[in-house]
Amino acid sequence: MAFLFQQDVVQLACTCGCLKPITRLYFCRHCQKIRCGFCVCHEVESHFCANCLENIPLAEARMKKNRCATCFDCPSCTHTMSTRAVPISTPNPDDPKKVITRKVYYLVCGFCRWTSRDIGLPDQTV
Repeated sequence: MAFLFQQDVVQLACTCGCLKPITRLYFCRHCQKIRCGFCVCHEVESHFCANCLENIPLAEARMKKNRCATCFDCPSCTHTMSTRAVPISTPNPDDPKKVITRKVYYLVCGFCRWTSRDIGLPDQTV
C-alpha cells in the first residue's frame, strides 16, 4: 500500500534517454514525442497578476513586478487585501433636507484584520 501514492514508481524514458516519472514529462505537440525538462525550452507567453490572474502587458509587468494596479498587499502580514464597501448617508447639496446614500470603500486584510482605517486613511468614493 505504501507504493500506491508514490509518483516515481513508474518511470518513462524521454527521447534523450532520461528516466522520469510521468509528472515530470511533457508532450511536444510539434514532434509528437515525450520530452523531459532538459529537452524543452520554457517560454513565457503572457504575464499575469498572481492574485487576480489579470493579463498584464510586458512593460507594465516589468514596472510593477507582475502585479496589477488593483491588488494591494497588507503592510502588516503581506497577505492580499480586499476592498470593502460601506454605505454612508450625506445631505444633498441642492436640497439639505434630503439625504443621499452613497458607497465608500476601504481596504481590509482578511488574515490579520488590518484595515486602511487603522492608519487614519479616509474612505474613498468611486
